[in-house]
Amino acid sequence: MALDAETLALLKAVFQEACNLLPPNQRTHEMRSALSVRILKCAAQGERNPTRLRTRALAAITETQSTPAMPIRRHAHSRRDN
Repeated sequence: MALDAETLALLKAVFQEACNLLPPNQRTHEMRSALSVRILKCAAQGERNPTRLRTRALAAITETQSTPAMPIRRHAHSRRDN
């Protein structure tokens, strides 16, 4: 995917805005990388609206973080009192 200078500037600005919207404790290398990948994927699909790019990137990240974990099943042990 070849991007012109104007599009690269747009994507860089969207990335910085998205990173700034994250809580400070979530501004990790992994999170920043995930945001950049999502922004680039949306751009590769033709999206150029900065608000939609940022919203889609952040939504994808929060969806993966808010996926509930499997509940822990506790087995009831039958105990007989003597």
